[in-house]
Amino acid sequence: MRIGRAQPYTELEIRRQTCGVEGCTNKAKHQWQCCATGNRWIPVCAHHDVELNDLVLNWMGHPDRGALMRKYRKREGVHEEREGDR
Repeated sequence: MRIGRAQPYTELEIRRQTCGVEGCTNKAKHQWQCCATGNRWIPVCAHHDVELNDLVLNWMGHPDRGALMRKYRKREGVHEEREGDR
């Protein structure tokens, strides 16, 4: 299965896409470029974008992860708080 595309989506195009996460039917809001898929741009909904950001900050061991994620969740309207956000 080929998800995404080689060139980034425009703002209008991304809003017309469905989230590229398997099983998710939400409308896309953002896009991620994934090297493992041949640098294809993959549409993601706000919820999965927040999850990706949290995953990366956690992987980095970022000292301000909790504060950054609280702020980002609020900005994106995703209100699920994770253990590391406290």
